[in-house]
Amino acid sequence: IQGLPVKSTVCQYTVTPQSKFIINYHPKISNVLLASCCSGHGFKHSAALGEAIAAKLQEKSHYIDLKNFERSWRL
Repeated sequence: IQGLPVKSTVCQYTVTPQSKFIINYHPKISNVLLASCCSGHGFKHSAALGEAIAAKLQEKSHYIDLKNFERSWRL
């Protein structure tokens, strides 16, 4: 039958155990910003996140608040 899918796959992405992305400075290296939001699901938001992360790194105010992505570290 024409028009039926031949194969399908699911979107796989990585997150923390709490199913959250992380955008936060490294706990021991203050000039390193970690962003774990850019695979699978996060890719859909990569343009906006990239813009917000760039503004954060330049210490500019930005209309996208990244506080929701900050996590406390367990090292």
